[in-house]
Amino acid sequence: MEQAFRPSLPVGQGNTGEVAWSDTLGTVVSNDPWGLDSEGITQDNEGNFWICDEYGVSIWKLDQNFKVLNRYTPFPNEMEDLPLDSLLGKRRANRGLEGITYTPNGKIFAVIQSPIDNPNTATGNASRIHRLVELDPATGAMRTFVYLHEPDLGQIRSRDWKLGDLIAINNEEFLTVEHAERNGWNSKNIYKFSIAGATPVTSNDFGGSTLEQLTPAGLATTASYRFKKEFYTDLLELGWERQHDKPEGLAIVNDSTIAVINDNDFGIAAPNADGKIVLTGKTTRLYVFGLPADKHLDYVNPYCKADLGQDYVTCGPLEAFLALGGQGFTQATWSDGNTDLNRIIDSAGTYAVAAVNQYGCTARDTITLGQSDFPSVNLGETNSSAQAHL
Repeated sequence: MEQAFRPSLPVGQGNTGEVAWSDTLGTVVSNDPWGLDSEGITQDNEGNFWICDEYGVSIWKLDQNFKVLNRYTPFPNEMEDLPLDSLLGKRRANRGLEGITYTPNGKIFAVIQSPIDNPNTATGNASRIHRLVELDPATGAMRTFVYLHEPDLGQIRSRDWKLGDLIAINNEEFLTVEHAERNGWNSKNIYKFSIAGATPVTSNDFGGSTLEQLTPAGLATTASYRFKKEFYTDLLELGWERQHDKPEGLAIVNDSTIAVINDNDFGIAAPNADGKIVLTGKTTRLYVFGLPADKHLDYVNPYCKADLGQDYVTCGPLEAFLALGGQGFTQATWSDGNTDLNRIIDSAGTYAVAAVNQYGCTARDTITLGQSDFPSVNLGETNSSAQAHL
């Protein structure tokens, strides 16, 4: 979805419904090293936000106050920058990273909207191979997998297909939206795919060809990229309106419900590419679809929470029971080296834990326990001369 930080539009001229650039504005706005066309957003289990960028082909990590912690980019230049696969810098214009998602085991996945121009534009236009980037924030390790969009369909060419978004079902399965329209042909489908057993891309040389130059058959014979993809649903058959041409937001509500939203490009367009902007009248609409029983997802919520309770101080002997086993966790690592899910604490101090559930979701919590002697109470001396008065 378009959420770009752009310069304000100039004042409209005449009453034609068009907006034209003023000659006094100059030709180009200077590049901003922190400019961003944010096309996807997700949140990790630590509360950080992750954003993918369409123009700059970057992945941003922001804290809960939206301060930039790191930016992964093919062109690292700022202090916060970390390197991303440099080949992503060959992205087709305006077809960079379109979807981003977070898996229960803490990985970040982002997918390129169209095949990259590797080594040239003609290759990108003809290729069906998209790059799916996996980032492990805990280690900084990155891997690249492949995704194949559909072949030509009627008047729809390979270059017309776009991936609108990406959402994780669990650690290995995902949903994505493929959409294209041309000369009256229109397709808007959701596909389910898996990277279970898939081989990451480790080279850009496949017998003298780049990855994007390989045909699907060549991809299968040149490298063992096992890729499982299946048709999931047709948005047009579910009632998606054709005027909403760009389904670019996808979410899983639960096992039996998904939501899809369109990008209306701010309701404007420049059809003649001459700087004259016209209003399209396109609106943004959120569609929520209930799924039939045979389409239910094996969805795993990527978020978990560890709760050790409130800090406290006890009088006399200290004996606190800290239990994580009943919270769905299967592993625990405590700051003092202990690995028990449930434990009894008899010494004052601060105890931190990293707990992991069966899906790989990691949650952290800290508790401080104090111990104090029983207080001494002094009611004063006994007065033997005190008399009761009736």
